[in-house]
Amino acid sequence: MIYLFSFIIGIILGSFFNVVSDRIVKDESFITGRSHCEYCKHTLSTLDLIPLISYLMLKGKCRYCKKKLSIYYPFSELITGIVFALSGYFFIQFLNVENVISVLFYLVTISSLLIIFLTDIKYYIIPDKILYPIMVLTIVYIALVHANLLLISVITGILCFLLFLLIFVVTKRKGIGFGDVKYAFWLGILLSFPSAIVALYIAFIVGAIVSVLLIVGKRKKLHGDIIPFGPFLVLGTYVALFWGPMIWQYILHLSFAYL
Repeated sequence: MIYLFSFIIGIILGSFFNVVSDRIVKDESFITGRSHCEYCKHTLSTLDLIPLISYLMLKGKCRYCKKKLSIYYPFSELITGIVFALSGYFFIQFLNVENVISVLFYLVTISSLLIIFLTDIKYYIIPDKILYPIMVLTIVYIALVHANLLLISVITGILCFLLFLLIFVVTKRKGIGFGDVKYAFWLGILLSFPSAIVALYIAFIVGAIVSVLLIVGKRKKLHGDIIPFGPFLVLGTYVALFWGPMIWQYILHLSFAYL
C-alpha cells in the first residue's frame, strides 16, 4: 500500500516539479501564479491539471486551443511517481523510519534530484537556485548527523569537482557544462567515497550508451547537437544514494575474481 501511496504522491509532485523547472528558468515565482497553456496562455482549470489523467483524457491536446501538448509532461510525472514508489521501498529497507531528520533530508534530496533532472532534460541547465541550497543543506545534515564523515565527504566533493573541471577545460566546454562541474562537487559531498565512484561510473556508462543509441538512431548528430549529462549524473546519484556500498562491494568482488 505504501508503494501505491508513494506513487500517487510522486505524480502529484511531478506536476509541481514541472512548474518549478519551467519558472526557475524563466526567473518567475513558482509559489504564486496560475498554470497556463504554453501556447494560448489560457489559465488551466483543476480538471486540466490532474497528473497523467488529464493528459490522457484530453488526448494530449490543450482543451482550449487544441494544440498538441508535449509528452514531456506526463513522462516527467510518471518518472517522478516511479522514483517516489521506489524511494518508499528504500525508506522501509534502508532508513530508520523513526529518524525524521534523515527521512526529510532524503525526501528533499530526491525532490532536488528530480527537479535538476527535469530542468536539464528540457532546458540543458542545472539550476543554481536548486543546486546551491541542497548543497548547503547536505553539508549541514552531514555535519549534524554524520559528523565523522564530513571530512571525507568534502574531500570527495573536491576531487569530483576537480575531475569534472579538468574534463570541462580539456574538452573546451564541449564535453560537459559548468553546471555539471558544480553538480559533481555536491555529488561527492552527498555520496562520499566509495558511493561517489559508483555514481560517476553509472553516469558515464549509461550516458555513453544512450548517446550512441541517439546518434545511431539519428535523433542526435555527432557534431553540433547537445546531449545533457545532468540526467545521467542524477541517475547515478539516485542509484548510489541507496545501493552505492552494495554495488561497490560487487565491483570489488568481480575485480578480485579476475586477478
